[in-house]
Amino acid sequence: LPEFTEPSRKSYIINAINTAYQATHGNDIPGVFVKGVDFEAQVSELEKIMEKALEDDDWTLLFSNSRHFVKTDIDASGEEVWVTSGGGFERSVLLLLFQKYFEKRFEELCTPLIDCYYTLSTVPMSSTTPISETKRWDLGLFGATVALALVNGYLPEKLNPLLLVYFLSDCQFECLNRTAVMDLFPELGNAIQTSTLTNRTKEMHNSIAHHMLHNAIIGPAEINHPYFQAFIKGFRLSCKNHYTLPQASLIVVGEHTLNYRVIDFPQRFLQICYASIKDDD
Repeated sequence: LPEFTEPSRKSYIINAINTAYQATHGNDIPGVFVKGVDFEAQVSELEKIMEKALEDDDWTLLFSNSRHFVKTDIDASGEEVWVTSGGGFERSVLLLLFQKYFEKRFEELCTPLIDCYYTLSTVPMSSTTPISETKRWDLGLFGATVALALVNGYLPEKLNPLLLVYFLSDCQFECLNRTAVMDLFPELGNAIQTSTLTNRTKEMHNSIAHHMLHNAIIGPAEINHPYFQAFIKGFRLSCKNHYTLPQASLIVVGEHTLNYRVIDFPQRFLQICYASIKDDD
């Protein structure tokens, strides 16, 4: 998985959420412990914590400044004992989590669209194929995993970067502006631009352009599709202090306002990510 080179990203976001929590509750976010005899066991333990957070729609604990990833063992008396812990354990466990969802399960949850980039896999609402509650749940965990990857400095590189911009903007379609499209998909941008040369009204052109862009970046399903809504619920990483990832990401681009609807910020956040990776190549 490509790794961002800017280590301050995670600390900025966590500190912002902790500061807001302290202002509201008067104390620090409680600590969280992820224990297991090996990394795989710790991943399973982390997933249990994530499942609880998804059920409650409260991801506050995962932003605690007191996060402990601990290797355990069983002593001669059958008691669990701590062997060792540290930041390296957290990074290793998260990497295994990301690999599970971005490599092993990715094709199950996503489908290719444009230039080998992917969007979420859905079923038509009018089809006879029922909405799978299991898949909705899995997409919620997938959305949270994508968000945690961005927070921790790992890029889910197969997902369309403009789709990530769209999610980071809290699904403001205006963030998919001409500059953003031309930077990554010039052929698509030119095709949309060419449609203005035909004998159509401005309203007709805007409607066609919206349709073309939506189908290329998001896909044929509307954003209110249950699978997209499940993903978004996890991706937002909502916390008790009402912070969400779209809000917290503003800290990374140097803003001091919670007006997360400003359409340039998500693109700038992702540009920082991609620029960091490009500089490493």
